[in-house]
Amino acid sequence: MKIIDPHFHIWDISEGGYAEGCLFAPRGVKKYTIQKYEKDLEEAGLDLEGGVVVEAMSVCYKEKSAGEMNKGKCLEELEWTAGQVKNKPLKIVANCCLEEEGVGVERLLEKVKGFEQVVGFRQIVNFEPSYPRVHENFLKNKTFLKNLTRLEEIGFSFDLQLNPHQFQTAYEVFSNIPGLVVILNHIGSPTSSELASEESYWEPLTQLSTLPNLFVKISMLPSLDLEPVVKRLIDIFTPCRCMFATNHPVDEENGVELRDAYAAYQGFTAGYSEEDRDWLFRRTAMKAYKF
Repeated sequence: MKIIDPHFHIWDISEGGYAEGCLFAPRGVKKYTIQKYEKDLEEAGLDLEGGVVVEAMSVCYKEKSAGEMNKGKCLEELEWTAGQVKNKPLKIVANCCLEEEGVGVERLLEKVKGFEQVVGFRQIVNFEPSYPRVHENFLKNKTFLKNLTRLEEIGFSFDLQLNPHQFQTAYEVFSNIPGLVVILNHIGSPTSSELASEESYWEPLTQLSTLPNLFVKISMLPSLDLEPVVKRLIDIFTPCRCMFATNHPVDEENGVELRDAYAAYQGFTAGYSEEDRDWLFRRTAMKAYKF
């Protein structure tokens, strides 16, 4: 099956690696390279036409300040990743701590412009429950919001990972940055109970869907027994703003095998037109990430 995978990770947590001491070793491999990822997809029967490597520094080194991360680890991760994907049909979503005050963010953005495969940034903003580096609701931080507008001005996209109770704030924020392409990660990180709630999940999600530059990645589902959920998401956003993603190797670490996930996605969409399925498995990712 031919796919564009809009969300996967590679990293080096080996001794001396840029992420030593962080993350996990996929299948016991501490230096999880692009070649290892490609082999995993091949074994799952997936034919990779292109994809997007997404940063992982958002969950690492919580003891470091935003300034320390922007000067060091964010760039280290990008340099290693760029070396891995050079001359491949792959894009990169890098990390930047947008809450840093002063000139640090601008300096990092200037350096990132030199990496032609970078199309955007992600900074995880899941707050309460919070991810390791999220010490406040960044969507209410004035410096963070100002720097989001810089991404819009430069032409980068923003990968948005948050909790459902933050949807309303996100709608207000991104309504005021209409030129910024926003990609909602992992259907908004809902719990199973939130997926069953119109008020907590579906109503604010539907409001988010009215932002024309917002796309959604279908990945990191609480389970694969969610065909009605996936179909409702596609109905709300339409196939040309939804994309299936592997989130490899994280989803596999959470017990979801690649082969099983894509068999489920194919089953969910069996009654869709070939054009709609092409959007879901390939074209939406190509549009959102400028392939």
